[in-house]
Amino acid sequence: MFNKARKKISNIFRDKVKQTLRDNNFTNNYLPFNKTAGEYVIKKSFKDYPLCEFGLPIPPVDLRSGYETDNKDYIEFAKQDVENMNLILSDSGFDLKDRKNKKILDFGCGSGRMIRCMKPYSETSEIWGTDVSANHIYWNNKYLNPPFYFATNTFNPHLPFEDKYFDLIYSGSVFTHIDNLFDSWLLELKRILSENGRLYVTIHDNFTVNKLDKSTTISLAKYLKTQPFFDEAKNDYDLFVMNRPKSPLVFFDLDYFKKLVKPVFEIISVNKESYGYQTGILLKRKN
Repeated sequence: MFNKARKKISNIFRDKVKQTLRDNNFTNNYLPFNKTAGEYVIKKSFKDYPLCEFGLPIPPVDLRSGYETDNKDYIEFAKQDVENMNLILSDSGFDLKDRKNKKILDFGCGSGRMIRCMKPYSETSEIWGTDVSANHIYWNNKYLNPPFYFATNTFNPHLPFEDKYFDLIYSGSVFTHIDNLFDSWLLELKRILSENGRLYVTIHDNFTVNKLDKSTTISLAKYLKTQPFFDEAKNDYDLFVMNRPKSPLVFFDLDYFKKLVKPVFEIISVNKESYGYQTGILLKRKN
């Protein structure tokens, strides 16, 4: 009798652990659509979302990944980030306005915050977005395809594209959240980047850390000031990571990041505050 009761309790505990692991994505290689549901449907009907100036639906707040809740601010800040990127590209001799039939990838596109601003180039370029969140990709494919194309990728460093496929890859605030595999992801992005293409990534670097340390208004700064580990790590680091169980916050020493990319990329430019308080780095593959 005792053994049967113990086995029953053990099975209940095991099932609870498994469910907890599933609910928190520890057993998933990506973020599944409606992750707790045993079944789901993607409806044919459309919801009536407000449109941005590009004529594209604006996603609901719960799909904005923590970005601005006000529709106008959400679009305006996205436009500014893309304008900054385009100026950096143009300064390197890579002007999207002069380039036809190009292939572009938004790596870590979320619900299309930046990619919507690429619509002016969509008639002459093939533009893709990928993300680990199936929730975001389903929404994008329903409301932003066309003019763009989307696919769900996994946390592992592989993307389902041919070698040297893209002429431009950009990634806004993605390497700020990639923990141990950031170096492998850089190698994977090199694999699919064309010989004369450009890779634009944004990171938290020394400048970011100093700015956050001094700020009294930035929401991330307010959070960091409550964490004793931040005070410990900020004075001596090549790299430090916070908030790992939920969504890693990754901070690089700029020289350390340069050392990591040097074998495979040429660093064209380093641009402070090109993406809010993040530093934008423009790279070109070494052939």
